[in-house]
Amino acid sequence: MKSADSRSSHLRDQIDVGCPFPYAIHPRAGELTAHLQDWYQRMDLLHSSKEKQLTHREQWALVWSLMLPNISFEVLKTTAITMTWVTLYDEAGFEVPALSGELHRVANNLTQIQKILNDPGREYNNQNPYFVAWHDCVLSCRRIFSPMMFERFQRGALRQFYGAACEAYFKAADTIPSLENYLDIRRCTASLGFWLSLYIQTGRGYELPSEVWSSPQFSRLLTTVDELAGLYNDIYGYWRESHQSVRFIPNVITVLSNEYQLSEEIAIQRASAMYRDCLGEYQQLRTEALAKSDNNMKDFLENVEYMLAGFCEAHRRSARYCSIEQHTEKSTSADQTDLGLGDPA
Repeated sequence: MKSADSRSSHLRDQIDVGCPFPYAIHPRAGELTAHLQDWYQRMDLLHSSKEKQLTHREQWALVWSLMLPNISFEVLKTTAITMTWVTLYDEAGFEVPALSGELHRVANNLTQIQKILNDPGREYNNQNPYFVAWHDCVLSCRRIFSPMMFERFQRGALRQFYGAACEAYFKAADTIPSLENYLDIRRCTASLGFWLSLYIQTGRGYELPSEVWSSPQFSRLLTTVDELAGLYNDIYGYWRESHQSVRFIPNVITVLSNEYQLSEEIAIQRASAMYRDCLGEYQQLRTEALAKSDNNMKDFLENVEYMLAGFCEAHRRSARYCSIEQHTEKSTSADQTDLGLGDPA
């Protein structure tokens, strides 16, 4: 029987995905680290040594600096606090209660998020640090975005949280969704194309016109960006997740294996082929978009590709994906709640 290390090495050898785009790092990445640390303290988000270690390990400032290397620093700071909050709360507000079978908490948390998102000008009595921090994120985004871009931000956020809530349901039910349903959910939770790309435009000083946003071709292009991110994350992270002694963790390889009764190795190969096909579709859509667009579209797509490249590079650098030893502990729901994060709702 293979050891965890030899099995994970074998799984990684089956992965056949790559990113053809160059990556870069924002020149003020070091300052962003200090900004995030200050924000954690102001928002009272870090309590236990375990959570501090988790946050340090993920290197969020580096992640966002890799993904958005060319935007203004003011916009990058807002991006960093918002997307870091989303990533942290995905676990504390959705995954932990779902694994505990407490879907009512997932629903309550989603309701609170939506209230703040829909009406950030209101004062809220809920002093839970997570919701105070989310309110701060939304107000910060409203300051940097135009009214139209803020409306797109709201839609992108709800898309992300809808996907997170659907994942939470399947985790709580210990049920593997169909491939079609899973891919729909994953397009939402990836959130690069329809959400993170908003910061590219604002951080580069322009907005793509409404007729571009309403174009089916542009919508499909953004969808392929989300698909690429979701597939890459699933494939690159599968060897890490597959050994964990927890209930079902949504992953395209698990879903493929379940739906088509595939071996683990064949499912990885099938998922890798899906990624390569999606990359080919993105490149075709990109060519078509550039043929009938202006310089802003060219700049936007160049920075979308930096975003994708940075996303992939962050996976390669992250201790979360690079060291099997860091994930051999039992990850029960009881373990995960002991993060010093407080009760989400």
